[in-house]
Amino acid sequence: MIPDNIYEVRIEMGWLRDTFLKPGDDSTEVERIRYARAYILEILGGYLMSDKSRNLVHLRWLLKLVDLEQLVNSVEGLSCCRH
Repeated sequence: MIPDNIYEVRIEMGWLRDTFLKPGDDSTEVERIRYARAYILEILGGYLMSDKSRNLVHLRWLLKLVDLEQLVNSVEGLSCCRH
């Protein structure tokens, strides 16, 4: 069964905001990583790679966030090459 907040291969960004709340000072590392992934996914779907609705984000971006450290390293590599 597919949840109501997933449409074909896209998920509602509101669900991301409601499910992955901003972590508090007493949050665990796992909670902070989950929040960071959801936040980055929201940025990708809402601003950088938005669809017409601006309310759905494609799940293909989630695969890019599996290894957050690798993502950070690839972004740092890109920024150093621009100079």
